Amino acid sequence: RYTFPASDAAAVVFDLENGGCWDKATETHLAKEGDRTVTGWRHSTGWAKDQRVYFAAEFSKPFEKFETIGDNYARASFRTTDGEQVSLKVALSPVSVEGARENLAAELPGWDFEETAKAADKAWNDELSKVKIETADETARRIFYTALYHTMIAPSLFCDVNGDYYGSDHAIHRNADFTNYTTFSLWDTYRAAMPLMTVLHPEKMADIVQTMLTISDEQGRLPVWHLWGNETDCMVGNPGIVAVADAIVKGIGGFDREKAF
Repeated sequence: RYTFPASDAAAVVFDLENGGCWDKATETHLAKEGDRTVTGWRHSTGWAKDQRVYFAAEFSKPFEKFETIGDNYARASFRTTDGEQVSLKVALSPVSVEGARENLAAELPGWDFEETAKAADKAWNDELSKVKIETADETARRIFYTALYHTMIAPSLFCDVNGDYYGSDHAIHRNADFTNYTTFSLWDTYRAAMPLMTVLHPEKMADIVQTMLTISDEQGRLPVWHLWGNETDCMVGNPGIVAVADAIVKGIGGFDREKAF
């Protein structure tokens, strides 16, 4: 939600060139659809050698003008009154612009900013409330729940609402019968964070293990440090084995145990 002064040149700029760390854009595209929607994609190389992100962005107000500078930059301009607020919703897809559009329609159809923020707070509180601690030390409480929040950032969803995902074999897989994940920082997480997930989020573990087995089918081995459909081979060892074995000995179901073995 952007709050503008009175202006004939209020604008939101899209930048597809600059990325974090050593990530470098290799192919980008920006286009307008109607007078409120911007779509496009950004392919890049970096930690993930072939990262592909597609997006659909919709404004709450029609833009007066839409300009592109090459393929990397775009400017959506507005005429605004003093204190006027313009909202923007963005959805991502690892598969296509169409997938991003469908994700946006399914996951955020409305425009109530306060209700959306309230729903996000509730979703996080529901997850964080899986662990309750008793302490009079407010600092300790903040440290604990901040750390617990950090354990829930990854693995992250890597599929569209219809189940489509971008595979480790660099192919699009349609209507998968499991929820596909990515951001498997396994060298960092196999000792404690992944075992904690089996305790706090057992309902997610079947899909997480199935994702790892599917990655093995697609690239010939379990993930080491997997990111956006790419094996980064960051760090050493084969920690995927530990995560899958841990789920098996704890009785997690929902996947082919013999295949996993």
